[in-house]
Amino acid sequence: MDFIELEQLFYKGELEQLIIEGENYLKQNPEDTEVLFLMATAYHDQVFYDGHEAIYDSVKQYTIPYLRRILEIEPNHQKTLYEILSYPLTNQHNLWSIARPKLHITEENKQEFIGYAESLKQQEGFEIYGYNFIINIYEGLEDIEHQLLNLEKAIIFNEDHNSSERETRDKNTSIFFMKKIDLLEQYKGFDKKDLVILIEKQLPKFVSQHESQYIQLAEIAYKQGAIDLAVKTLVQLLDANHNSIYVIEEFCKWHKILTNLLNQGYKSADAQYFLLMIERNYYETLEVAADTYYHHALELTKSDHEQYFPHHFVGTYLFENGEYSKAYPYLEKAIQLNPIAITYRRYVECAMHLNYELPTSLPKLNSHPLELYGRGTEIDDLIQEIAQSESNPALIKIREQFYLQAHEAFEAYFNEDQYFSLYNCDLHQFAMNCNNLAIAYIATASFTRAAKIAELGLTYSNFWEIHSTLIEALIKDENFEEAKHALNRYFSYYNTEDIPCIKHLIFEGNRITVDYHLNLDEDIYNSAEKQLEQIYDYAEAHPELEEYDLRDLEAAKSIIQTVIYNILEQESDIFKKEIYEKKALKYSSESNPQYMLMQIYHDLEMYAACNKAAQQYLKNKPEFLLNDFDQAKSIHLIMKSHLMCEEYEEASNMFNDYNQMMQEVLSGSDLITWLLRAIKVKSKVEQHNDVIQIGNQIKTIYNEENWDYDNDLETVTLTLAETYYNQGDLKTAHQLLDAVLAYSDADPQAHILKKKWKKPSFLSKIGF
Repeated sequence: MDFIELEQLFYKGELEQLIIEGENYLKQNPEDTEVLFLMATAYHDQVFYDGHEAIYDSVKQYTIPYLRRILEIEPNHQKTLYEILSYPLTNQHNLWSIARPKLHITEENKQEFIGYAESLKQQEGFEIYGYNFIINIYEGLEDIEHQLLNLEKAIIFNEDHNSSERETRDKNTSIFFMKKIDLLEQYKGFDKKDLVILIEKQLPKFVSQHESQYIQLAEIAYKQGAIDLAVKTLVQLLDANHNSIYVIEEFCKWHKILTNLLNQGYKSADAQYFLLMIERNYYETLEVAADTYYHHALELTKSDHEQYFPHHFVGTYLFENGEYSKAYPYLEKAIQLNPIAITYRRYVECAMHLNYELPTSLPKLNSHPLELYGRGTEIDDLIQEIAQSESNPALIKIREQFYLQAHEAFEAYFNEDQYFSLYNCDLHQFAMNCNNLAIAYIATASFTRAAKIAELGLTYSNFWEIHSTLIEALIKDENFEEAKHALNRYFSYYNTEDIPCIKHLIFEGNRITVDYHLNLDEDIYNSAEKQLEQIYDYAEAHPELEEYDLRDLEAAKSIIQTVIYNILEQESDIFKKEIYEKKALKYSSESNPQYMLMQIYHDLEMYAACNKAAQQYLKNKPEFLLNDFDQAKSIHLIMKSHLMCEEYEEASNMFNDYNQMMQEVLSGSDLITWLLRAIKVKSKVEQHNDVIQIGNQIKTIYNEENWDYDNDLETVTLTLAETYYNQGDLKTAHQLLDAVLAYSDADPQAHILKKKWKKPSFLSKIGF
């Protein structure tokens, strides 16, 4: 057997057979380091489920000796240097945790293993592991002095080596720092008051997944009389968003401690803030009423006028209870005292509820980058809530400024060491904010800026959403060369196994779009049609998709449909008609073929077919995907086709059913076109009052828009004149007719009517 065959036995879990075959192989190839490493691992894994003591025996008898053999051949074999320390030290720790302590590394052999760790410290990317292994060796030997010495060396190395990598630096230093604190608490030769100095220095850069460590630091500070530092530590834990049962109970314990201290005269804004946060979030554990924090904050607003947070909490309570007019001044006051992200977000939403004008710019918010990013996503949610009913440019701009301030704050966090450290404040969060900022830029048509910021985000973290944003920005910016590079990069990372299929279809569509614009596909039409059929087939195979999936599927369709539309634009209507009729027949539930057909039929003056296609389009298109423009266009064509087919009652009914909606959606010339069609319909069915109302509205729009008299207005005036005449109002009819005849190029019909109509009576002329 060779290495590959032995490796296959390992992956199959046939470890006993692997060991037999491996031993035989090594008799002939004693210096094959790959097989030696495989054997070391196999002996460990073979007894993995037999317990830590069985692992101890196997590691000691087989794993370490095999790894030693490798290092005799290759002294700097990186993986081996790591594992020859990891296996024994991990096993020692596990045995200690079950109260069965046994050592692999003893006073007698410690120099051998320290030597391995020193070698590992020379390996690029593994230096910190070398330091940590040395510390763990001395920990196993209960040598506190050497642990402290090497912890200090590790911290100094890490702070220097990772000085430009804050995330890594803070996490490593915090681990070493807590080990140091634990040891110094036990160390008899150390003045415990000096712990306060160490904690105060490290706290701004301290991060941990373990909330108990924050509590431990707070208790140390409290015992040494550093109450302000204890409170600061607790507030930092609050900001880290830990909410396990343990930490909630600890928070409530500290609530009682700090309440007593404040009652005894202790002064601390941070402590008051902490109490309010606990009363707001954990009132059930505290066994107090849900509005306790509100009344507490209200009292503080009366006694402490310079602190923002009492106003923030009062405003928050009122806001969440729907009392927006009462909440607004408190939130406004809080912002004046200290503008922070969460207050400002509630202030904006409160203003919206009160129909106040939103601010056009954001003040500089004094918040952590993670907080700014998080509140930006809440503004996103607000925009989504109102997206179906209205557009709010001010809110869209506020969202952009939230993400921009977050971006600047992230830069300051990572590049300038500003803000306190948080465990979850990593480069991936920075990249996600870049993605959201780029999306915000796209929403305001700032495509070049969007592409630039998305590209920057990709240097921090690689995830498919930011690829999508970058590609969208580049395509909308018509930077197709760069879009092609971005697409190639995406497809080098992802396929349908990595991301949702529908999302991947969007990328496929973007690739076809870019190939079309760069003329990279000689048969682009068939490529696009093939891709579109794949999407249509997917839609038919998945009829129960959720709304968000349907939106993405619609986006995938739209991308390809646009390419096909552009390719066919120069073709004749007859040619396009045949293509879309075939699609409509094959994919009867799809909306786009019907949408295209209703326009083609209209241009070919096939009005009955146009009517049918438009109605089928409205039926096929999900309501939540139907935009106002397309709905208005379809309704207009249905009414027009009824008119052209002399189906006047049907046309009149369409107007009655949809006029209110059309009035809300249309404006200017679009609204005039709708009304011009409507006045013809209403005159055909002799609904005179409607004719007069519509005609007067048209004239009003002309006056408001300051448009010149034209053929359309002339036709409307004549229609009104005839309507008034038929109603017996001869005076008004003749006045309108005379207005038309005042122009030298008046419609000949006006002259005919002038000769044909009766003259108004004498009394009507004098206004009787």
